[in-house]
Amino acid sequence: MTMIEEKYLQYLQSHYADFYNPSYQTYKLKAKLQKHFGERIQFWQLNYGSELAYSSELPKGAVVETAFEVASSDERRLQEAALVLRRVIRMEAENLTFAFIVCLRFGLQGIFM
Repeated sequence: MTMIEEKYLQYLQSHYADFYNPSYQTYKLKAKLQKHFGERIQFWQLNYGSELAYSSELPKGAVVETAFEVASSDERRLQEAALVLRRVIRMEAENLTFAFIVCLRFGLQGIFM
């Protein structure tokens, strides 16, 4: 609902500036949505934060599938980021090892102390 409220306020501000109110309450927008869409809109209270608004006409399987795909893609992005970080850390470690060996060779080991 928070995102819907933000979009609603942005729309009001750009199209109906006289009606724009940055202190607009989410429950008022929810009531407007319920009045307009009736039984076609549902709300789900999350364990944290705001509510989700969704169409009651969506098949539950489609919702579960989409949620799974989003979670999988997030996990995939995290794995890719971890691989990139590991690669960068290894390269830096190799560079430091090389630098340390060079310093030892030329008697500059005090740089690392």
